[in-house]
Amino acid sequence: MIDLQKLNYMDKIEINEEIEIPNSYLENTDIVKLSKIKTIGNITLDIEDNYLIKLDIFGIMDLHDSVTYDIIPYEFEVNIEETLENSIKTLDLIEFLWHYIILEVPLRFTKAETNYIENDNYRVISEEEYSKKNNPFKDFFEREEWLRMAVPFRKVSKTRKRMRRAHNALTAKTVTTCPNCGETVKPHRVCKKCGYYKKEEVIKSEKNAE
Repeated sequence: MIDLQKLNYMDKIEINEEIEIPNSYLENTDIVKLSKIKTIGNITLDIEDNYLIKLDIFGIMDLHDSVTYDIIPYEFEVNIEETLENSIKTLDLIEFLWHYIILEVPLRFTKAETNYIENDNYRVISEEEYSKKNNPFKDFFEREEWLRMAVPFRKVSKTRKRMRRAHNALTAKTVTTCPNCGETVKPHRVCKKCGYYKKEEVIKSEKNAE
């Protein structure tokens, strides 16, 4: 935890340390293991007396290979420049850095050579091999029954899905009361019971006729 109020009597707060992210942060993520994060930079005040944070962070995260599922290291480097309001008194550096680290996790990451990935039931081929005339799967792709299914580029987030479905929500019908007889009617409609609309008789009902 960094006391930002030190900047009331200091020009800047220097940061040069290795920060260890607790394993609890890695739960429900694709990160298997995370090394200590080398953090270099400083915190100063800008012309509006807000906190200006400039940091360079370096680290290595272990991820599962997207093809072979082996655990492989993935090096990352992030340059941070962010402004915080001066109403904040302290800064949790671990929490602050984690928001940037989790954004560095790639959607797909592999170091496998596609030429050697095969099984009794499949074999992965490269783009170069696919384009060659002697493509071993050429006959398969030319079959009439072969259909190429569209695959989404990335997973649709829950927020985007729910925003798309927002118009499907059920809404209650608007009703009002007839000022003449008190019957429940739809807005801007003639009352079916007494035949009045805006305190004027528009349709003569059997009751009024008597």
